[in-house]
Amino acid sequence: MPQHNKTQMNDLLKSFCVGLEKKNLDVDTLKWAVQTGLSSIALDYSNTNLINDISGCKNLTANNLTSQFWYQTQLNLTKQIISALNEQGIVPTLLKGISISTSYYPKPHYRTMRDIDILVDVREVDKVEEILSSLGYEQRSTYSKEFYESLHHTMPWQHCKEDIWIEVHKRLFPKTSPCYNSPVFQLDVVQNERLLDDFYGLKVYRLSKEFQIVYIATHWAERFKQIGGLFALLDIALIINKHNDELDWNKIISCSNSPHVSNYVYLTLQYLSKSGLLHSSVNIEQHVCRIKHTLGITSKAILNSIVNDYIFVGKPFGRALTVNNIAIIWRHLLEPSSSFVKVLLLPFVIIFPKGSNKKFDFKFQLSRIKSFLKFKR
Repeated sequence: MPQHNKTQMNDLLKSFCVGLEKKNLDVDTLKWAVQTGLSSIALDYSNTNLINDISGCKNLTANNLTSQFWYQTQLNLTKQIISALNEQGIVPTLLKGISISTSYYPKPHYRTMRDIDILVDVREVDKVEEILSSLGYEQRSTYSKEFYESLHHTMPWQHCKEDIWIEVHKRLFPKTSPCYNSPVFQLDVVQNERLLDDFYGLKVYRLSKEFQIVYIATHWAERFKQIGGLFALLDIALIINKHNDELDWNKIISCSNSPHVSNYVYLTLQYLSKSGLLHSSVNIEQHVCRIKHTLGITSKAILNSIVNDYIFVGKPFGRALTVNNIAIIWRHLLEPSSSFVKVLLLPFVIIFPKGSNKKFDFKFQLSRIKSFLKFKR
């Protein structure tokens, strides 16, 4: 992927986050903006070339209209749910997209989201799901209800007419997550970080701005995600830009300094500090350096390169650097252990991925070799 694509995407996001001059997008950057959910931002914060790329601009316009309609549908149904919950004395906590979009984005539909995430007290789950059922939602999944007992949310709910999904969260991370037992994400801490707020005349809780930064960064860095992966960076950049003078960095650092969380938050914030997405008056490097992480120069360079190549500009995966192998590298380098040892063991971890029951199975490795040899760009 040409370097100028990275520059153009960076210019687009700088225009959006800090108000820099709008610039043109080439065809490849335009396509990636559409694919990763940035259609509306690309349309409003760049100068698209209407003469040389008429079809691309029409596609951008169409996707923008779809995003607006889709978001409005999600918003209307969310308001209906919250209204029904409030009537029963339940005040949900809004998580991720639905919370950030209505708090920090100039136009809420700029922040695309796959589903609506709400957090409720475990004692309220049955009542919440009863209300969802009465509103025309049905639980749908290829997995059993028993499977979801180990997760942080119940089986997803889908609206009977609209393709809208709701996740009812009991916690912020599942038992399988390395952050499940992190002190900062225990329910008593989360409860203390909730702030009562207004949501179109309805009562909701939102997480405090400092906690949002730690939670979003952790959720983003815990697992490599290419499509839509830019939104977490935008979420945090917008929070910092809006609240820079009032952010309690001591709280952010204190919340971050635990295994896994420290690496996740450090990776996110050090990347943002160099991205140009923060206002020139913002200086977070003095705070970021206080996070007790285990990312060395080499591991940090590799991870930043992955963000640049695959998340920022959508570089296609290759013969050796498949999506699975990139995910393995990402997860391995973010482990809370010696950076030197992690880099040294990287080839071994790619060949024999941690957590795979078949990593020493001959047939499994043979299939990987065949896939490698048959790969065509």
